[in-house]
Amino acid sequence: AQGGTIEDAIREGADRNGLGIIPVVVRHIIQDDDPGARARFFRDEISRAREKKAAAVASVEKRPGKTHSGGRFLPEALKELAGALIEHGCFKVGSFTLKSGAVSPFYLDLRKLISSPRLLAGAARAYLDLTRELKFDRLSAIPVASVPVVTAASLLSGVPLIYPRLPVKTHGSGAPIDGDYRPGERILLMDDLVTTGLSKKEALEVLRGEGLIVEDLVVLVERGKNARQELASLGVRLHAALTVDDLIDVLEEKPNIDPEKIAEIRSFLANV
Repeated sequence: AQGGTIEDAIREGADRNGLGIIPVVVRHIIQDDDPGARARFFRDEISRAREKKAAAVASVEKRPGKTHSGGRFLPEALKELAGALIEHGCFKVGSFTLKSGAVSPFYLDLRKLISSPRLLAGAARAYLDLTRELKFDRLSAIPVASVPVVTAASLLSGVPLIYPRLPVKTHGSGAPIDGDYRPGERILLMDDLVTTGLSKKEALEVLRGEGLIVEDLVVLVERGKNARQELASLGVRLHAALTVDDLIDVLEEKPNIDPEKIAEIRSFLANV
């Protein structure tokens, strides 16, 4: 009714396997004289669009030196932000030993955002673009890495900011949360990145323990492939401006980038 098509939705939004999109066609089905036949029509349209998407991805991956993650459509503003993160050293390529002991061919260091006011503002705008359909009374950062960029988002939006004290302090006032709030308010949780959803559990427990409602998490970069399912188990929906695959796709377009290094990063991500 609004001019979109199943093929457009799958092509622009689905992953490499044609998954991740649920086209909403309820109106077309319930208003049809034969709802069952209409539903089957859309089922077949989705199947055809998925096959076409998969064929397009396979065609890209067969090109010499190309190992794209699936052709996710990235708005120009986010593509520019991804490029700026790379240029500023927030996404590094090399050999890095992680906390787990594993050696990674890349490293995300979003704490460097604070040294670039322009990049910090761009990240804050990317956060706020993800909040347009969400309902909340206050923003909450997760200390300490995300506090500066969430503060920037608070300044841009005019929405007040709080954050849990992690670990909870027993000295002074003993308040578990810094900032003003009232039980029953809806809180939009924000962090710089997410690798595992369970890493946000401590912050959720503190906020919910004070009677606050937390159902959404907004991050700048989604790093872990299992984070969405893990957060869902905690009753939280994940909204991410960028994924690591997005950063890799933008990095791959840079001059003098070794295709073998790109392939190494993609292989690493596929096996973690």
